[in-house]
Amino acid sequence: MADGKKRRKQLAAMCAGGVAVFGVVCAAAVVVAAGAGSAPTAVAETTATDWAAMANGALDADGFDFASATMDGKVLTITGDAPDAAGREAAYAAGIDAVKADRKHVGEVLAFANAMTVAGAAVASVPDAASALGEEPGAE
Repeated sequence: MADGKKRRKQLAAMCAGGVAVFGVVCAAAVVVAAGAGSAPTAVAETTATDWAAMANGALDADGFDFASATMDGKVLTITGDAPDAAGREAAYAAGIDAVKADRKHVGEVLAFANAMTVAGAAVASVPDAASALGEEPGAE
């Protein structure tokens, strides 16, 4: 009688295993059939943001046609000849605010530099408040 119980347990285990394998095969067939004939899915590409273009767009939109932005490494520089000191500061703020509004700038834009002149005259070489790294970022 012990042999009969043992044999029934083995048969039950084999049936359970067979059912499990059959389920896996069916699931795989459904996945393959669902993907057959469909176009491969595109992998999202990460594109670098043109921070200077973003700042230039804001400068143009706000009417600061005398100012333009460029990137040199990880420093965004606003250049141009402002009609007065207030215009210089407003253009600088508009350019950097456009970049700061996008959180992706963190780690990509490390400093902002205001290199604009006022009515053709250079402004004293004092680091602007938003240029957190100062004039010599590498100096200790």
